[in-house]
Amino acid sequence: MLTLGDFDSRVVTPERLEKLFAINPNRKEYVEKISPDFDLRYIAVENCLVNPYDVRDFLINSSYITGTNDLMPTKTGAPGMQQPVANEWVKPYVSYLRKLLFDWKITTKSMTWHDFSCYNNVFWKGMQSIDSNYRPHVDPGDFAFNLFLSDDLVNDGTAMYSINVEGTKWLDVRLLEKQGGYRSSTIASLMDVGRDGVGKMSSWECFQGDEVYNLEGIVPAGFNVCSGYRGSVFHTAYYDDKQYNDGHVRYSLVAMLALTNPPANKSSFITKKDG
Repeated sequence: MLTLGDFDSRVVTPERLEKLFAINPNRKEYVEKISPDFDLRYIAVENCLVNPYDVRDFLINSSYITGTNDLMPTKTGAPGMQQPVANEWVKPYVSYLRKLLFDWKITTKSMTWHDFSCYNNVFWKGMQSIDSNYRPHVDPGDFAFNLFLSDDLVNDGTAMYSINVEGTKWLDVRLLEKQGGYRSSTIASLMDVGRDGVGKMSSWECFQGDEVYNLEGIVPAGFNVCSGYRGSVFHTAYYDDKQYNDGHVRYSLVAMLALTNPPANKSSFITKKDG
C-alpha cells in the first residue's frame, strides 16, 4: 500500500532548498573579456556553492533524462543528454544569478527567478554528435549560466567563436544582423557549412575552428565554478574527451535567461508567474 511516508524523502521545503543552495560567502566573482579583439565579456564565480556535492546529488536524482542525441536521431539541438529542472527546485540559486546580473550591471531589465529555464547537461567520453552539433551555435535566450559539478575537469569550458562573413569577423549574431545587415536566413546558411546533415551521426569533436569560425577564447570551467555569457555569441561546449578515462562524465546545471523572446511568453517551471 502506498502511504504518505513513501514521500518523506522527496519533500523539498523552501528551508531545505535555501540550505542546500547556500551561496559561498568566500566565492570569487569577476568579469573578463572573451577575447582581446572584442569588447564582449563573460562573468565567472569560483567556489560558488557551499555544498556543491550535495547539490550534484540532488540534481542527479531530481528528474529523468528526457533528451539525448543517441536515443533521438532527429534531435539536432544541444549535444549530450538533458535533464529538465524546474525553477522551483533551484529557486535560491537562480535568485542569486538574478542578483549577480544586477550587481555587475550586466542588465537593468526587470526580471524574476521565473524568467530562467533550467536543465542539466550530461556529456560523456565517446558520446555521439548529431548533425555536427559540436560546432558553434547561438542560444534563443539573452544570457546563459553554466554551473559545473564534475570535480575532475581539465582545460574544459565553453568555447567562443567569431564567424567569418565576407572578410569580417563577428562574435555576436545580433550585431551581425543589426550592424552587418545580414538576414537570419543568410546567417543560418553560413552556419550550416561543414555540418553532416539532419539525423547524421558522428563522433563528438572538441571543435578548434575552421574557415568559417575562429576560436576566440574559452570561458573556463572548473568544479563549483559558475560562468555566464551572452547567448547571442557563437559558442559551443569545449569538452575534449581524449583527456579523460573511459566512463568520464561532464555534468553541469544550465540556467537560461530569456527576456527578449521568452518561450511562448512563459518559462518551464511549476509556479505560475504573476501578471
